[in-house]
Amino acid sequence: MANYTGKKCFSCGEVFKDGDDIVVCPECGTPYHRECYLKEGKCINDALHESGQSWEQTQESVESENIRCIRCGFENPPDKLFCEKCGTPLTKNDTEERPFNDMDTQNNAQQTGPDGQPYGPFGRQVVFDKDSDLEGIKLDDYAKFVKTNPLIFLSNFIRFGKFGGKISINFAAFLFPHLYFLFRKMNLVGIIMLVATALLNIPTAIEYLSAGTMGFSLDIGIDVTSFAGFDNKSVDPFGQAFEIYIDAPMLKIDAGRLAENRLDGTKLKAHPTIPGRFVYTVDAKRETERRYGTDDIANTDNIASSQRGERKTLPFLVNSVVSAGDIVISSDESRVVYYSKTFRVSNQSIAGTLQYKNTAGVVQNIPKDAFVSFERTRNGSRIGSVSVTADGQYELRLRKEYEFNWYTDEVELHYTGDGGMVYHATYPSLSSLFASPHIVLEPSAGE
Repeated sequence: MANYTGKKCFSCGEVFKDGDDIVVCPECGTPYHRECYLKEGKCINDALHESGQSWEQTQESVESENIRCIRCGFENPPDKLFCEKCGTPLTKNDTEERPFNDMDTQNNAQQTGPDGQPYGPFGRQVVFDKDSDLEGIKLDDYAKFVKTNPLIFLSNFIRFGKFGGKISINFAAFLFPHLYFLFRKMNLVGIIMLVATALLNIPTAIEYLSAGTMGFSLDIGIDVTSFAGFDNKSVDPFGQAFEIYIDAPMLKIDAGRLAENRLDGTKLKAHPTIPGRFVYTVDAKRETERRYGTDDIANTDNIASSQRGERKTLPFLVNSVVSAGDIVISSDESRVVYYSKTFRVSNQSIAGTLQYKNTAGVVQNIPKDAFVSFERTRNGSRIGSVSVTADGQYELRLRKEYEFNWYTDEVELHYTGDGGMVYHATYPSLSSLFASPHIVLEPSAGE
């Protein structure tokens, strides 16, 4: 069905809009609003009926009076001197049809070959105008369909249709496909791409959010090297392969930083059966093992010719908010003399001032040793304990037996004062409480 949007009803003179109920005269094709046609009872375009012309023919003659911009192809009213779209000066030649997007042939004479075809500075120039056929469709129709930036898209269409081109790169579409399709008014495709992009990012978001601490980096440095004995001779552990164990349940391997520390997934890996244990495998050959080191060791024995590359940097990520505990580094003592070493990891508690505002608006300190509950809002679990260490001072310690998120779990505190009045405060996350640890509890609603 023809598109009459923007045309005028012959009866009422109103412009047709999308969704209007439109009927046309079966003889001349003149469009009307249905209600206008029923009101008139017949087609009133008598002039067309007498001339034998059709409404479409008269519209084409009107549109032909418009001036097409030679730069962007926009149809301008005949009284305009400059293109309403791009500002290019408009010229009208009544005796000669102007090619679409062609150069001004009056001001730019071209040389032609023996066959009459024009030549450009680099050889034969192929000229296309608005009536040029491209796989059964005129370039003029392509330009009207594209609307925005027709020169860029028409050049691609011509390359594909006439010269066998197969690939066109659009960096905007590659980097921001959903925004590109929405900009091109391909709303359905744009929405589908937007939803697909969001869905593909869900696993990454879950991984980061579930980490709670967003994966803070922690590196463990160890030296696999020689040392000087009492006899002033250098002794080293090489000659047979052995394993070094890192027991650290609060950590996980940072696989993304293995390569920068000259490691891979075979040198440092999680133990297959013991949770929280990681294994670093030392090669039997000293020269081979040095390839996996990052620097000189901290303390040289002053005897070995080189200890370059015998400092190992093992990259880890903290995988929970409460990371307190022990990190134990040991080895298979049946294969190598290696003294176990334990490192105690502690978490900084959240501490600050703790006060409440009574019904009169007066702020007072919560007394020492008072009971203040601390819980997660969504399920009421007591994920931490508050100690009122002095009047108006508190210390909050989180419980490691609970899993919670540092950035998204809302938390709240409650205190029951003299007379049974309950005071409370709510924070959107643990991180916001840590950033602003000075708490003032207010009366609960309804108290």
